[in-house]
Amino acid sequence: APACGWLLTILAGTGNAVFSLMPVVVDVAKSQNIKPSVPLSLMVVSSQIGITASPVSAAVVYMSGVLEPLGWNYPTLIGIWISTTFIACILAAFIVSLITPMDLSKDSVYQERLKAGLVKDARSILHGEDKPGAKLSVGIFLITVLAVV
Repeated sequence: APACGWLLTILAGTGNAVFSLMPVVVDVAKSQNIKPSVPLSLMVVSSQIGITASPVSAAVVYMSGVLEPLGWNYPTLIGIWISTTFIACILAAFIVSLITPMDLSKDSVYQERLKAGLVKDARSILHGEDKPGAKLSVGIFLITVLAVV
């Protein structure tokens, strides 16, 4: 989830893009017996970190404008920011996975809510089929991002 949130933000230039991933992350987490709060929080943090490396974000455009007179060119800055933010997101996810109890079956509050019918198990969204034109629309989106950069 952190890598997906980071990548989507890098491509879109805004952290708001990850809102569309949240239901999928919850379903995947539940199906893997993981508390959804862990991957969700990591995804949100990673998306905000991704803003600082997105070639189409206002933050990167501004910082590159500030640093170019100091001898830093745009491709070098993008290379540094993309690699360091990705490493930071993955490292944070690894550390959180070591120190956070993630076993959903041992979460008493979740188990009570599940028995009471207040929450549902992972839905069938994970096994759905791609809609016609989905791959084409992703391709058009990526080409457009590259054209902007």
